[in-house]
Amino acid sequence: MEIWKNIKGYEGCYQVSNMGRIKSLSRKVWNGKNYFWTSERILRPGLDRDGYFLVNLSKNGKAKTEKVHRLVAKTFIPNPENKEAVNHIDEDPSNNKLENLEWATVSENNNHGWHNKRSSKSRSKPILQLNLDGEFLQEYQSATIAAQKLEMCRVSISNCLNGKTSTAGGYRWRYKA
Repeated sequence: MEIWKNIKGYEGCYQVSNMGRIKSLSRKVWNGKNYFWTSERILRPGLDRDGYFLVNLSKNGKAKTEKVHRLVAKTFIPNPENKEAVNHIDEDPSNNKLENLEWATVSENNNHGWHNKRSSKSRSKPILQLNLDGEFLQEYQSATIAAQKLEMCRVSISNCLNGKTSTAGGYRWRYKA
């Protein structure tokens, strides 16, 4: 079940859910000349170069860009040790669901990534790069290797492989059968 809570500092303006979604609440907004009424809506996040979702939040005429995973963690996960980083347990920066996030030190967060890279070698699946007509171009040992060789975002390729998008980097991607 999706649970919504106010975002600290933006009470009455924005809420975040345990599913990693952000919504703008119905409210009166000043546009510099006059007030207008805005209706409630789910925000469509942008993507930074590392694959993390971002949203722009504004209050009293001041806009700020926030990372969605940090908003989820700050709102739902207690942080008694004041750890500064939010770790994606499954290493997928687009998975901002509450159960996939945890507070970590920068060192813990970095070590988590390296540990998963070492252990993922045995789990990696070969993938195929296809042109837009579906013709085979290249085979790679994994999405990570393809992303490194083509200087692309691994998450973009993974999203294509998992059916979230149809293309990534101007190519189609499929797991090798």
